[in-house]
Amino acid sequence: MPRNIPLAMPLPHQPLPSGLEQVREAHVEWLHRHGLLPTEQSTERYLRSAVADIAAYGDPNSEDLRLSFHVCGWLFLYDDFMDAPTGSVPGHAETVTAELTSMLYRTSTPSTPLTSAFADLWRRLCTGMSESWRLRMAWTWQEVYAGMLAETVNRRLDVTLSYHEHLRVRDMSIGTTLVAAAAERTGGYEVPAGIWPAAYLSTLRHHVTRHMILTNDIFSLEKESARADANLVSLAMRERHQTREQALQSLKEAADRHIQQLHTRSAAVNDFCDRLHLPQSTRQAVTRHVEALRTWARGAYDWQCTTARYGPEEAACSAPDQPGYLSPSQP
Repeated sequence: MPRNIPLAMPLPHQPLPSGLEQVREAHVEWLHRHGLLPTEQSTERYLRSAVADIAAYGDPNSEDLRLSFHVCGWLFLYDDFMDAPTGSVPGHAETVTAELTSMLYRTSTPSTPLTSAFADLWRRLCTGMSESWRLRMAWTWQEVYAGMLAETVNRRLDVTLSYHEHLRVRDMSIGTTLVAAAAERTGGYEVPAGIWPAAYLSTLRHHVTRHMILTNDIFSLEKESARADANLVSLAMRERHQTREQALQSLKEAADRHIQQLHTRSAAVNDFCDRLHLPQSTRQAVTRHVEALRTWARGAYDWQCTTARYGPEEAACSAPDQPGYLSPSQP
């Protein structure tokens, strides 16, 4: 596991919030209530992986840390559910994803543990938020679903993407915009609909997204190699005729450029607000959004440095013919 790569990180470390044990217990109880951890083994695997702890790193100032944990934990469980083995029978992932998409726009009776938990999650996320935010968030969820479904279909059919094709799919599936929007809900603010797509903010989100993708493909290399999954390191080796060390170095340099761009450009948030003559309430929302992006970039990096998800145990359990580590079908 290449954790000795000296990645640049100019953003300040954020202390973890207090009361984490109680939040973790409440989160696992929520997963049990919806049937997402059906066995002792699945519960033990989930606790060892500590995937939901990324919420404590990425959204440490959350006013509803349990909800932050639910969002992140559910995303990882959905991700591993979608990690269908190569050559698996099509249908189930598409059916569940279609049901999840439908639930964004109409009330329906959930048919699986994943959709049951999501119905509750979506209801909680929308509470107190405007109609425009709910529509934006619904589209964001659909983008994540589309990205993960594309990864599933490509894996099932053993499709090999180019470096840039893989990067584009990962732009959708990584969920950066989703957790940034969730931070609005857990922080009690909203970026107005007319401001959210501004080029300045979109550019910051792009730099966070690409930094998360690049660092994740570095940290997860051993796990994804064991599953024969697409990874930017292996794709760079193939397309650019690089050694593993050269490919890792090229990803490191790209990640460093994105985090430095985020660090530099985010400092101009006041200038951005001044140019648009934003009222104080909107300035505060925009400033908090930019700070949330910075915190998520730093928090995701810190979590990846410590999590067992990309450790040797999970890599040892990974193979092309095996489901995702946290999948309910994992033996």
